[in-house]
Amino acid sequence: MGAGTVLADIPLAIDPDEVLRFQGYKRGIDVPTPDVLALFEDALALGRVVMAPRAAVRWLDVTDRSTHTLSAGGVTLTIADIGTSWGPIDRLAVAVCTIGDALERKVSELWDARELPLAVMLDSVGSGAVESLAEYVNDVLCQDGLERGLKVTNRISPGYGRWDVA
Repeated sequence: MGAGTVLADIPLAIDPDEVLRFQGYKRGIDVPTPDVLALFEDALALGRVVMAPRAAVRWLDVTDRSTHTLSAGGVTLTIADIGTSWGPIDRLAVAVCTIGDALERKVSELWDARELPLAVMLDSVGSGAVESLAEYVNDVLCQDGLERGLKVTNRISPGYGRWDVA
């Protein structure tokens, strides 16, 4: 991967349990009814038609670091205790993932048409798709890092761990 790369035609392995978790189901405790599973299948089929998964990825040299910040590429990321948690970091692999905006538009259309169960399930399918996409991109970046002779870590995203979404 060069200075900046766009990944496209990415296979998504959307986890049904993850989608149902977004719906409020607890794995091993809540059992979705056949009508909920049929709704999930409908939303998944619709989602696969409208989603366009893509990711922009880039490796950056860290130019400054502290206990709570990393600076690279002219941007400073504030992540509580990142220096303590991961130690000295010299390179970052950064990615922005998207499934496109067509799914969100379709959810809005369904909502406006009062197709609320399908709208909400489709939204959860989209969330599951983004999670799958992030995991796929993380795997690609970790493999790339290992080929470069780097140590790799788990991924972190705004809102996860101690990285405030603000």
